[in-house]
Amino acid sequence: MPSFMPRPLFAVFTLLTFLVTSDPAMAGRCAGARVVQSASRTLLAAANSGSPAAFHRALRRFVNIRTLSLFALGSHARRMTRRQRVQFVRLSVNYIARRLAQVSGSFRGARARIVSCRPGLITSRLEPGGQTVLWRLRGRRIADMRIMGVWLAAFMRDHYRQLFDNAGGDARRFLASLR
Repeated sequence: MPSFMPRPLFAVFTLLTFLVTSDPAMAGRCAGARVVQSASRTLLAAANSGSPAAFHRALRRFVNIRTLSLFALGSHARRMTRRQRVQFVRLSVNYIARRLAQVSGSFRGARARIVSCRPGLITSRLEPGGQTVLWRLRGRRIADMRIMGVWLAAFMRDHYRQLFDNAGGDARRFLASLR
């Protein structure tokens, strides 16, 4: 695990690059399974390239970055102008994409199998290891995911809160820390 990234963040980001497989019948019964499969294939291709730009494209395509980022920003959003919030969403996706690219070499080719599917929530199991992963969907976009008992949105909220606090509550310094 890279030293710059806390263990829960590493685990959550690691999940994004797992190739998800499922029984074709499962994918036919649950539209969300196809979304998770497609997102996983794209994220795995990004992991294989190690490119932040590839992760950026995958995140923009499959993850509801605006909603996730603004949720993660929490009450600090009130300290920002509308322009700064727009800038924050752009910087947030870049920040996440860079972190994913930095850890992508550690887990290329891992697999997960979809084990259950209901509207808006896909459950998969990592192979090997057997860890359960939950994917929360809104429409055809990933809204959140949980691995090792940690939801990405909640973790990002804690992480961004720490960065904001480290910036002394100054929105400009916080945004600069995401560059």
